[in-house]
Amino acid sequence: MTKSEVRSVVRDRIEAFGAEARAIASREAAKLLTQLPAWRDARSVMLFESMSDEIDTAPLFPLAWGKHVVVPRWSLRDRVMEAVDVHKRDVAVDPGSIDLFVIPGVAFTRSGQRLGRGAGFYDEFLLRARRGATFVGYGFACQIVDSMPVEPHDISMHEVIVA
Repeated sequence: MTKSEVRSVVRDRIEAFGAEARAIASREAAKLLTQLPAWRDARSVMLFESMSDEIDTAPLFPLAWGKHVVVPRWSLRDRVMEAVDVHKRDVAVDPGSIDLFVIPGVAFTRSGQRLGRGAGFYDEFLLRARRGATFVGYGFACQIVDSMPVEPHDISMHEVIVA
């Protein structure tokens, strides 16, 4: 399948996944993520604020108490993404200071390949992460595919958490 075909198949799967099932899966994924040593050890975590077709990250924010939490901010005009403090949205954060990146995707493979929306924001941003930082793909179990096309610029995840 092409990347476009994978996106279409997975979007159909997510659409068929009811609101109650999404809420349950979101809470379960949060439990799984917070059991990772990378979560426990992280002082700085980048979370994302969910779009309507993504797993709900709201359960993660209170669980990150005591950690420095950052979220992405995009400039569509400049075609760039940066991290900002969740409480001070005007304060940019160096990606090299982030220990754990929790990353959305349209689809994932069990081996850590990630397919995003196609703009490349995360792939470009993650190039600036420090060596040793952990990248965790985060989504619903229905977003797992057996394989997908991969290009040299596509960044793989160290872990994939789905529920």
